[in-house]
Amino acid sequence: MSLRFFLGTASFQTTDTFPALDAYFDAGGRDIDTARVYGRSEEVIGAWMTERGNVGELRLLTKGGHPDTTTWASRLSRAEVLSDARTSVDLLGVDRVDSYLLHRDEPSRPVDDIAETLTALVADGITARVGVSNWSAPRVAALVEALGRIDGPSITWVSNYFGLAAAAGEPEFSGVETTGPDLFALAHELDLTLLAWSPQSSGYFAGRDDAGAGSFHTAENRRRREVLDQVAREHSVSPVALLARWLVTTDSRLVPVLGSTRPAHLAELIAATSAVSLDPAVATLEAELGAATRDPGAWTEAGTAA
Repeated sequence: MSLRFFLGTASFQTTDTFPALDAYFDAGGRDIDTARVYGRSEEVIGAWMTERGNVGELRLLTKGGHPDTTTWASRLSRAEVLSDARTSVDLLGVDRVDSYLLHRDEPSRPVDDIAETLTALVADGITARVGVSNWSAPRVAALVEALGRIDGPSITWVSNYFGLAAAAGEPEFSGVETTGPDLFALAHELDLTLLAWSPQSSGYFAGRDDAGAGSFHTAENRRRREVLDQVAREHSVSPVALLARWLVTTDSRLVPVLGSTRPAHLAELIAATSAVSLDPAVATLEAELGAATRDPGAWTEAGTAA
């Protein structure tokens, strides 16, 4: 059985996370999301695959070209991206990855230049598929056109924030983008798959109210959480399970990136995402929240008052 979500591994920093990787793999999961900027994540995944002898059985997606985390200077030159990509492949212990995404956009850089870099990644045998993360719909459309002009690879993935919570105020990280109606429309038009990062909104709907979920502390999001909790009680399911099932049924072009280093929590997510019995609760949730389930909104200054 194939699972309809990517395993997010930003928190997978030690071999103590091997049991969670085992749980995902044993349940049929084969799609793993990581990035060069995720600390030791790639190294840990590589060590786990080597120890388990399953190198080649996973579909690995990694990302590079992230801005410098100290100065936040852009790192989207061809040399920087190729260096990141080759380092990722080495740490993962593979010949190439299934998919490679540029982690941030640099709107001032011409898309033609970026198109040539993505083409080089495929030509050099580093990846089979390419995509972008934290790009706006107009920039994605422009990049697709640029790749077409040079007979480059097709864009497969666009990975932006998407969740039930509307992101507001200053984002925790610079340069992030939200998936909204314009990107959904473009995905259907161009046959793109939308990867939703942080679809659990940093644990906000599991009751997390600390700084990690700070961008989501708004009156509107409190209302959404209350509705989720109420619908979950009415249908005798957990809010976490209901949210997970909603995420995998929201749109045929959307695939969430769900992560947990705890096997028990991961087991709950695995069960929920494939549980058609939760669909009546999902329908109730969508009826209660209406358009809010399709457009989480972009990070803006509006709506930050708690």
